[in-house]
Formats: sequence, C-alpha cells, structure tokens
Amino acid sequence: MSSQTSLVAEQVRLQQWAAQIQDCKNRPADMKVETWCSEHGITKANGFLLLYKRLSNGAFNWPRSVEEALEISPEQYTMLMQGLEILPKHPIRPNDPPKRLM
Repeated sequence: MSSQTSLVAEQVRLQQWAAQIQDCKNRPADMKVETWCSEHGITKANGFLLLYKRLSNGAFNWPRSVEEALEISPEQYTMLMQGLEILPKHPIRPNDPPKRLM
C-alpha cells in the first residue's frame, strides 16, 4: 500500500470516529458514556477507551498562546495522567554557602 493510500485510509477512519464522538457528545444528559458506547457497538476491541481526569480546581490549565504550549515526552504524559505536575511551581534553588561567623 502506498503512503498516500495509507494516509487517505487513516483520514477516513478518523472522520468516522469524529462523527461517532460528536454523536456521543449529543447523547441524552442522563445517559453514561459507557451505556451509549455499548448501545452503538463500540467496545475496547474496536478502539473504545474511556479516559478522564478529575479536576481539583475545576479547570485544566491550557496554554494561552503558542509560546506557552509545550511538547512533552511520554514520561511527562504519564505523569500528567497520574495527576502530577510536570513543571514545578516553585523550582528548587541551590542554597548559598553558609556564612562564616568568625
């Protein structure tokens, strides 16, 4: 299969998933995602994976500009999914050498 053909095939698959995701977003408010997926034949075997992150302060911290956006490593992604910070809020600074009293 040529690289162009595989790119086209990938785009078609992504468009199919995009339509299903949009349908899922429009499900009745009282219906759980798992219920909607099982009613529409979407399972772990064909690509369904439910991920969520509980928010402690009510919002994700999204970059406000291109300059704030980061490229992260697989290890940093794992840390984020575990609820850990990848950038320290208060970086550790080296201590100054102690002052001599005499």
